[in-house]
Amino acid sequence: MSKIALVTGAGGFLGSHLVEFLISKNITVYNLGNSKAKNCNHIYLKSISDKEEIKRIFSTTKLDYLFHLAGTSNLSLDSSSMELVNNKFIEYLLDGITASGLEKSIKVAVIGSASEYGQVSFDNLPIAETLIPKPMNLYGITKLDQTKKALAWQKPNNHLVVIRPFNIIGKGMPSSLALGSFSEQINKKLDGDYLQTGNLDTERDFIDVYDVVNLMWRLINNINSYGEVINICSGKPIAMIDVVNNMLKVSGKDIKLNIDQSRGSKNDIKIHYGDNSKLLKLVGEYNFIAWQKTINSMILH
Repeated sequence: MSKIALVTGAGGFLGSHLVEFLISKNITVYNLGNSKAKNCNHIYLKSISDKEEIKRIFSTTKLDYLFHLAGTSNLSLDSSSMELVNNKFIEYLLDGITASGLEKSIKVAVIGSASEYGQVSFDNLPIAETLIPKPMNLYGITKLDQTKKALAWQKPNNHLVVIRPFNIIGKGMPSSLALGSFSEQINKKLDGDYLQTGNLDTERDFIDVYDVVNLMWRLINNINSYGEVINICSGKPIAMIDVVNNMLKVSGKDIKLNIDQSRGSKNDIKIHYGDNSKLLKLVGEYNFIAWQKTINSMILH
């Protein structure tokens, strides 16, 4: 009999790739929300603040997995809206699990963010899970609050892991993310056009979306990961300028790069990359997809 997974945020970039991956594992997938997601069965939830309806859903659906991916990094939202999605939602989901008596059987992955760490000094690179988080904005703060609530719920007989992915890249990236915007623009531009960018003098830890879902699957099924916060990252900083130049090269087009250094924030973090030693201790040796290969898949040829 096929196992059943509930995925919040199933319609998003990471969520859609996770759904495809779970289906390949013969998992029946449901998405939870007020809109349908591709390739999923749909459990309608008008409002994520409807605690009683969430409890009813868990009590009537025999779930084996919960992947909580829902969240927003839209800093234009008011604080209460961001707090609801990034923090309160996990509280309602975990309360629903407890009320239904599923807490000792269901496996739960809560997806946090590397933004929880905030600004990090060179002395603290690469960023290990032991570093005390100091988020710089409301997104990081609310995600860190989510992490704290998830870990507080975890008990010796529960099966919950908190996952902190770094910079996820891959085909289908939203244009709201820098590399998603760049790939979309490059795919539309012609020879002689210009690609306008802001400051590219930064280095980030890029990881292919397939690696993220694959590693999430391994962690949620690993007894030694429960109750832990685990980075999913390559462990290597890659210069943004190198990534963009690679995009232009792969496109085969004569597109010029126009960098406007004034476009950016004084709070831009120059170098931000993670320590994946804890991850590799849990999953064993792992061959990460090279970022160049991922970029190649994002650019039309």
